[in-house]
Order: sequence, then C-alpha cells, then structure tokens
Amino acid sequence: MANTLEEYVRLETLWDKAIQSPADISLEEKHQMLEWPPLAVMQANSQKYLGQSVEDLFRKAVTDPHSLTCPECLLIKDDFNILDLMDQTKYERNRWQWMLGRPDLQAKREEEKRRHGRPRHLPQEWIQNVIDQGEDKSWGYVWYHRKGQKGWEEFQHQFRDILTTQMFAVVGWDEIEDSKVAEFVEFEAGDSEERELAFLREDFRNRRSRDGLWPGILSNVFFPVADEARVSYSQWRQHSFAWAIDPDWSRSVADEDGYDGRLKISATQIYFRFYDLCRQRN
Repeated sequence: MANTLEEYVRLETLWDKAIQSPADISLEEKHQMLEWPPLAVMQANSQKYLGQSVEDLFRKAVTDPHSLTCPECLLIKDDFNILDLMDQTKYERNRWQWMLGRPDLQAKREEEKRRHGRPRHLPQEWIQNVIDQGEDKSWGYVWYHRKGQKGWEEFQHQFRDILTTQMFAVVGWDEIEDSKVAEFVEFEAGDSEERELAFLREDFRNRRSRDGLWPGILSNVFFPVADEARVSYSQWRQHSFAWAIDPDWSRSVADEDGYDGRLKISATQIYFRFYDLCRQRN
C-alpha cells in the first residue's frame, strides 16, 4: 500500500500505463503495481518457506485453489513477504488504512461487488451458458494420444472414472455433469517433444479452421496425454493432472512471466474452473 502521496502518484501513473498499453509494462513495473518484492526475493521466500517455486504456487492457486495449504495462503496474503505475527498485523492494518480513511471508496467498492455479483440461487455464468446451449449441452476438450501408447486402455478407464464422478455441489451442475465430452485424437509419435507439440498445434488449428471440432469443444486449448500425465491418473486423484496447450502460442521460449504456452492443470479442475476460465476467452 502506498504510504505517501508521491508513492500513490507513481502507482497511479503505472496503472494508467497498464490500462492504455498493457504490453509495455515490464516485469519490474508489474511487481511495483502489485506491491510485490523483486522476483528473486519472492522465489527465495517461496523456496525457504514452502519448498516450491513461485510459478508452481501460482499454478496451484489458479488450477486447484481448494488444495492450498495454510502456509501457502499466508505467503500469498502477505505478498510473498515472510512476516512474524506482529508484522503481519501491521501489514494488514496498513492495507486497510486507505479504505478506512475513505468511506466513499468503500461504498463504491461494495456497489461494484453488488453490480457484478450473481445471486447465489442462480448457476455460475459459465454453467448457465452450457445449459442455454439447448438440447445438446456438450462441453469439453480435444485430447491427443500417441498411437499404440503404453497404458492407454488403463488411462481411459481412470479418465472415465474422474469424468463421471460427481465432485462439485454447485447450482446447475446436475444439468451439465453428464454432458462432458472428450474428443480423443490418435497421432503418430514424433522424434522429439518439441516437434510433436508443434505438429499437434498445427493439427488442432487446422481442425478449428475447417469447423472440425465437436459441438461444445473449446477452440482455444487442447490436452496431449503425455506419459507423465497418463501415469498421474493412476495415482491419488488430487495428484492427477494434464498439460493444457495453447494452440496459438508461437514463441520458442517462455515470456518474462515464465509462461511458455502450456499450463499444468489438476484433473479435478479441468472439467470445472479451468473450463470456465478458457470459455471466457474462447
């Protein structure tokens, strides 16, 4: 939280820049806006306190938030600073001082929450969108697997088990849970992971361009059944995962935020929150 007028003006300028030219915001400026310490400090604190990287913590928070531990939540809440109890209290108080001193801003915040909120008796918006598709409520993804892949039949059995198990008690879920689909596409294994992934991206884009995707299949993401993902499905459900691939990613290296065109997604979230996230951008 900005403590002086000068700091506030500097942050306001950065936010204006982010709104007008988001691509021009550097990694350092992103950290200033979020009031995070430098990335090296964040990484050191995450490794020291949790034994994992910041990137892995973010993936977990996005794809499987209910599995976050108390220490993980605490580090995120404290903006990746390691604080003792007294410092935590002071840090939290400083966060709220602007809001407490400006009741008009608090009123605007509450009004925005009411305006954008959704009544709890209604399905979440993405669930309602699936329901509104009409008679065909299919929704899902394309899954690629290698021809003659070892353990493929076992994976299919375990995949169907997760796909058909009722895991979420949310409004409207009973109307769409049986319409989940997975379009499995077989392909010849490549001589390297990079070339294989490039081939799959091209194949997916070709299917998309000729309207070759099943109804309800997302057109901005697909999943390859890599061996590590296949093996994970034979373990405890909370450890199962798959790599979500962006078919339109064209860079050969990761961007400055560490994103390289793929995300490791918990199996329990693939046909839930992750679908919601991707459908918003579909």
